[in-house]
Amino acid sequence: MFGFSKLTFGRTRQILAAAALSITVFSPAIAPAQALDDGSKARVNLSSKLAMLSKTISSAACRMSSGIGTDEARLQLRDARIEVQTILDGLEFGNRALGIPTPEKRSRTLRALRVVADDWQRMDGAIDGMLAGSGLEDNAARIYTVSNAMFDNSEILASEIQAYYSNPNELLFVDAIAIQMAGRQRTLNQLIAAESCKIHTGATDPEALVGAIGLFEKTLVALRDGLPAVGVRKPPNDQVLTKIEKAWTDWQDEKASLVGFAQGNTIEAAAVSRVAETSELLRKDMDDLVILYILSTPGRDGAIRGLLTEMAGTELITWVQDPALVEAVKAQNAAHANLGQDEVDALDVQWRAEAGGDGGPLVADLMSRAVSLTLRDKQVATAGFINEIFVMDNLGLNVAQSAVTSDYWQGDEAKWQETFGNGSGAVHISDVEFDDSTGVFQSQVSLPVKDLETGDLIGAITFGVNVQSLL
Repeated sequence: MFGFSKLTFGRTRQILAAAALSITVFSPAIAPAQALDDGSKARVNLSSKLAMLSKTISSAACRMSSGIGTDEARLQLRDARIEVQTILDGLEFGNRALGIPTPEKRSRTLRALRVVADDWQRMDGAIDGMLAGSGLEDNAARIYTVSNAMFDNSEILASEIQAYYSNPNELLFVDAIAIQMAGRQRTLNQLIAAESCKIHTGATDPEALVGAIGLFEKTLVALRDGLPAVGVRKPPNDQVLTKIEKAWTDWQDEKASLVGFAQGNTIEAAAVSRVAETSELLRKDMDDLVILYILSTPGRDGAIRGLLTEMAGTELITWVQDPALVEAVKAQNAAHANLGQDEVDALDVQWRAEAGGDGGPLVADLMSRAVSLTLRDKQVATAGFINEIFVMDNLGLNVAQSAVTSDYWQGDEAKWQETFGNGSGAVHISDVEFDDSTGVFQSQVSLPVKDLETGDLIGAITFGVNVQSLL
């Protein structure tokens, strides 16, 4: 239906074939300790995420400068900025919370990384201006220019890291092709959102949008139907197929409008906002699809569990020992000392009603607490490794949290019962599953909270970990 930009995209078959040839090949036989030796999976995953974030920033800056959903765009810009800086630092210096235990030592990779870091420094000042509300149009124009360079250089960096950290014993070849293709779709989602907004402002022509539309659809069809010529098999199970079909439905809902934009139709502000929302929805679809492909490979659950156990005993335990967090749990334990189960149940019912509606006093109070705000900032700074954190008191009621949970009382769940409730002080790691609260596939890692002076158990904390960050 569409012709591609030869300079930007090339022919679809060439791109898919190139993807097949450049795939990192893994197998489930890897032991957990080996997986943590160099953080290869996390390095590959996070380096590829930089290209996507460059377009997320471009899209958010465009919407802010145009006055389109400015509050949402500002928050997206702020969070993307934290993620980029965290990823760059982690790739260079190591960050166990990101699954990267050691600094980068290879000179060629460091050179590629520093090129991206230089692009980022040129963009960061413009983001400062955007967030401060000054020079919006000029700063947005600067971001457009630099984000293009950062996108290209991030792709080079990702290729360098993938080539160097490839391990022929970690993931099946046919699965790896599909995983990489699904991962690339995330970047195309954000590119579509950015280019749609820039067409609205007159900052660009439709060429890049035409290419992104065509490549996204052809790749999605290849994932759905298989493309044996380049090694893409059909979906390995019904879960994968269902997710692809959902993405296809979401895509069809927006494609007609995008086609019109690519053909020169006027893009109104409301349409730009809708495209941004749909792009985020599709990005989440693709995140889920990557996880489902990985989980369809035999033996992955054991590797994930080993990695999370290691993380709990090294990095996450330090979060639990924050004095402010411990004092917040002790204070709530004292405040709830006389609560009976009927009152606990009533609070849980109130929370569910507020969380499922437009909010209310219980949710507002908890989310505005200083400890909750700190947890949110710390969560964002993990660049997607942790997507949810909540702290529980000695009754299983939430004390603080980084995002609104679906329920308020956790006392009937293993995350509380097997850490605090049974008095063991053990670490509990859940199976990988889709979580409605966060909208991603995650495993929950739960640890006991202890009084820093006496060592007594006083509550528990749960970290929702996006398992894609570990693979």
